[in-house]
Amino acid sequence: MPRWFSMSCASILLVVVALSASFAGGEAGAQPEPPEEPSFQTPEDAEFVPGQIIVKLEEGVPEQALDALNRRNNAQVEEGLPGPLTAVVDLPVEQAVQRYEADPAVEWAEPDFILQPSDVTPNDPGFSDLYGLNNTGQSGGTEGADISAPGAWSVTTGSEDTIIAVIDTGVDIDHPDLEGNVWTNPDESANGRDDSGNGLVDDVNGWDFHNDDNSVYDEEDGDEHGTHVAGTVAAEGDNEVGVTGVNWQARIMPLKFLGPSGGFTSNAVKAIDYAVDNGATISNNSWGGGGESQAWLMFRRSAERRVKR
Repeated sequence: MPRWFSMSCASILLVVVALSASFAGGEAGAQPEPPEEPSFQTPEDAEFVPGQIIVKLEEGVPEQALDALNRRNNAQVEEGLPGPLTAVVDLPVEQAVQRYEADPAVEWAEPDFILQPSDVTPNDPGFSDLYGLNNTGQSGGTEGADISAPGAWSVTTGSEDTIIAVIDTGVDIDHPDLEGNVWTNPDESANGRDDSGNGLVDDVNGWDFHNDDNSVYDEEDGDEHGTHVAGTVAAEGDNEVGVTGVNWQARIMPLKFLGPSGGFTSNAVKAIDYAVDNGATISNNSWGGGGESQAWLMFRRSAERRVKR
């Protein structure tokens, strides 16, 4: 059974003395010559447990070999570990790692590193206002009632390969927290022609199905909602500007169909059709009302099948 071991400060002193005697030509064979460097180089900023290292025996080596090695180093087993891992010391730790690795019974040894929660907190000044991403009770709400975004960001902050269609009012593509994440149509140029042959001229960053033009943001229409949604979805993170989106690097495809008085189901259908045709795999639809639309349901299901295919 793999095991841990530890040594007291007094034991550490005894080991250091024994090493010195061995290096000075003490008892023959009492200690193997340590390698010049351990196989695992400890990062300079890494923290580890004083008095402990983790040791793995070579395949097929009996547990008694570790007992003998521990006795030679005035160490003792502390607790078991799952699998083939076992053990621990400090004399300092780096020297303990060298000594144990020098023994032919040991495959490798390493420090028992101290690990910390790997939450990622962006430097955006408005981040603390986003209780839905990280709720510390800052607005009088319940601490922890959030989507645990900092923990997710320690795994990934997103990818520019993710294209998210924001089907809504317009999106301010010149907003400093959004401009770096706005989708660009690879098949279209701002030249007054329909380069992609889709019937839309200069749809470089999406399309306005409400006004039937390529301006995806109209201040006079009050396009704040789509801009707000886009920021929630994919405002640039850790750029010292504004807030941060759930996905720091996703590409936002602005597809406007809502105006000051709302929008038409037919235009919503056109928007989702455009989104699928142009590579969006996700769409955000923060709107509702009207009746139960068979047209919308049919086109939504069709879009889902096309994306999966």
